[in-house]
Parts: sequence; C-alpha cells; structure tokens
Amino acid sequence: MYFIFNKLNFLLIFVFLLASTAIAQVNNASLSGKVTDSNGAVVSGAIVKIRNELSGKEFQTQTDDAGNFRVEQIPKGNYKIVVEANGFSSKVLDMSLDGITNKSTDFTLTVGNITESVTVTATRTQVATIDTAVPVSVIDRKTIEQKTLNTIGDVFRNLPGTSTTNEGAFQVRPVIRGLDSNRVLILVDGERLNNGRTSTGQSGIESGLVGIEQIESVEVVRGSGSVLYGTDALAGTINIITKDAPQNTVDGFRFGGTFNGLYSSNENGRRGNLALTGSSKFFSFRVAQSLERYGNYSTGDTNGLGFTPADGFPNENEVGNSQSHGSNTQITTRFFFNDDNDLRLNYERRRAGNIGSSLLTREFGFNAFFPYSNRDKFNGRFETRNVNKYLVKVGGTFYVQNQKRNFTNLLYVPPAPPFFPGIDNLSETVTDTNSYGFDVQTNWVLGSKNFLIAGLSFFRDKNEDSRL
Repeated sequence: MYFIFNKLNFLLIFVFLLASTAIAQVNNASLSGKVTDSNGAVVSGAIVKIRNELSGKEFQTQTDDAGNFRVEQIPKGNYKIVVEANGFSSKVLDMSLDGITNKSTDFTLTVGNITESVTVTATRTQVATIDTAVPVSVIDRKTIEQKTLNTIGDVFRNLPGTSTTNEGAFQVRPVIRGLDSNRVLILVDGERLNNGRTSTGQSGIESGLVGIEQIESVEVVRGSGSVLYGTDALAGTINIITKDAPQNTVDGFRFGGTFNGLYSSNENGRRGNLALTGSSKFFSFRVAQSLERYGNYSTGDTNGLGFTPADGFPNENEVGNSQSHGSNTQITTRFFFNDDNDLRLNYERRRAGNIGSSLLTREFGFNAFFPYSNRDKFNGRFETRNVNKYLVKVGGTFYVQNQKRNFTNLLYVPPAPPFFPGIDNLSETVTDTNSYGFDVQTNWVLGSKNFLIAGLSFFRDKNEDSRL
C-alpha cells in the first residue's frame, strides 16, 4: 500500500522513521558456482549480480578464467541473481538464502540478446520487469549511447505504446497511449519534474530540462500509476535515473575521469561532457559538466518544405526557429557510515536558452521562442537496511527545486499603406515555479512468503507569473 498526502505535519513521521537506525545482528552466507555455455565451455568475465529483492542491497562479482565465482558475507533474505555476458542472453534466478548455508549454483548461458531488466518505478521496489503487472520498458545507458540520441525525448520514439509530440533538440515530449502533458508523470530519481503551472496541453513537461549525458537509465511504465504517484500518472510514469557517485572502495582511494562528445550533422549539433569521480571507504563523489549547441535541423527531404529565404528560411530543407543551446552541471556525493547506512546528496543545475518553436518565424507573422528555461535542484536521500527481522529497509528522500522560464511571442503584420500602419507586438511571460517535497518508504517482511511496502509522499508547488 502507498499513500499520497499533502500536509506538512506528516514531516514528524519522516523524522521518526529516519531515527530508527538500529542494526540487527544477522548471520551471513556465501554463494558460489560456475558459468558455462550450452556446449559446456566456461564463460569467463561474466557478471554475476546478487540483489536483495526488498532492501535493494546488491553484491556483484565476475567469473574467473575457469568460469567460477564466489560471493561471501550475504545476509539472510530473498535474492534475485542475474548473470550477464557479452553475446549471451542473461539468466535470472530467484533464490532464498537462510544466512548460514554456503550454497553452490551453476548457470548455463545461451547465445542470444535477450536481457532481463530490473525496475523500481512500477512497484516502488526493485523487481524484474517480467514480474510486474504493467508493461515496463527499461532503457539503460548502453542503449542510450548506441542510439546516439540528441535529447531525452528521442528515447520515447520507438517504445511500445509510446510516441512523441513536437520536434527539435529541446521540445520533444512523450505521449503514452494517446495521452500526454499532465496525464504522464515524469520523475527524476523518483522525484517529480511535473508541476501544475507547466503541465498543460499547450506546453507540457519539459523533459529537455534533464541533460542526456547525466542519465544512467530511463524506466517507462505504461499504465495507470495513480495509486503510487497521484492522478497525473494516469497514462504512465517515466522515471529518469541520473548517474550516481561510485560505490565505496574497501581500501585506498580511487580517482577517475571520462569525456565523451557527440556531433550531429543534421543540425550542426555539438555536445560534450566531462565527468570526474572518486571513492574511498566512507565517501565517494561525481562531478560532471556538459555543454550543447544545436542549430536549426533539416527535414532530410530533397523536396524540402517549399519555403524560401523570403519566408525566413536559409534554404528549403532547413526548419527555421528550431535551435536550442544548453549546459548541465551535476555534483553528487555519497557517505557510507557502514554496510547498511548511507547518505546521498545531489545538486543539479540545468541551463537552456534560445529555444525555438519550429516553423514560427517573423516572416510568417508570428514568432514564439523561449529565451531561457532553467532548472535548479537539490536533493538528499538517507537509507538504512536490516533494521530488524521484520523491517528490511527505511528510505527517506527530500528535494527542493526551482524551474524558471521565459516564453516570448512576437506578432508582426506588415504595413499596408496608406491606411494600415502595421502591427509589431511583443508578449512575454516569465514563469517561476518553486517545488519541494519528501518521500518515506518502508519495506517489511511478513512471514516467509509475504512482504509489505508502506510509505508517505508529500510535494508542494508555488507558481508565480510576470507578464509584459
């Protein structure tokens, strides 16, 4: 069960649950095995993930040259084991560990590309997509990179039951089962990107306010999620999960960095991202900065749109007023107090500007664009696991977010001498939305075959408009 409340006095519950950090003593088990292919040959370098279904705690290892693996110190509980290797279909197995026994299980992989994904959005806890009651698509980072997408909106083009509206590097918005805008809830790390002021049929939620280089995965749930997330999740729920700081290391300090870029000839699009990471036993961080520039895009049709430079278009193939610029900053830190208690703090700064509305140019008499559309967000999450034999996990999240954008319209009617002097009109609307909220979730074990997820969510938007 899950409840949506909108009264701040429930903050007392939040504080009370976060204070319950007593750690129960558990016995630990080990799991070992061997991974082979259908011909009996060993598979070295296969990734073995052992994930607790309720607490979300994950153990990961790789097979050695002989195809063997072993994981120690696994607490009692129900686990989902996923084995993956390049060129093979993934293997998924549910297993219950009693916390004492040393178990051994072998896996046989078959050649293929069938993969099994895990989602947290559909049920608010980690579960395999094949076990959910609603259709779910999970797009991982590898898929995003292989498709060389310009914007997060491009993710939704080819998913079952999902389409898009609008075009351009910023304006693409998702449509699920024919519904969009305030009937599709978009989350970022489980927290709402939607707000009441911008969630309208005319403008919709600006998914472009999330930098694509900062995305780790995207989970798309097609079907009503109103019980879990509220009425604006009627058509579906999209959870954009951003990249996290790395896991802590056992010994010493590790430091790393990555750089990647993208060039698209269609709109002379350029994007670059630099990220630095570091981790020790008790602390880790990730700092990333990206920059992007997109010009007008081309139709790609040799017949073109039929427009000429006199219509405000450089040539018949180029779509006027479809440009956008942007930058994104993300700073993430994690503190590991012990194996079962950790804290995550995250800051995101998104700047987008000169965002055009395709085909609306001055030469057509009406020009519409966003001089800027910005987002600032700070959020934190504290999680404690294995509180006692019944309470497996308590997680608490809070966030503060500001969205501010300027929408400008230019209406131009040329003069018709001698009687009509013409019209040159400017209309500008600045929308400033401040949001804050928190979420508390508890996972309970009720016997050997039953568990309960109970939680509390609160959010509030404050909108202000100024018009010229």
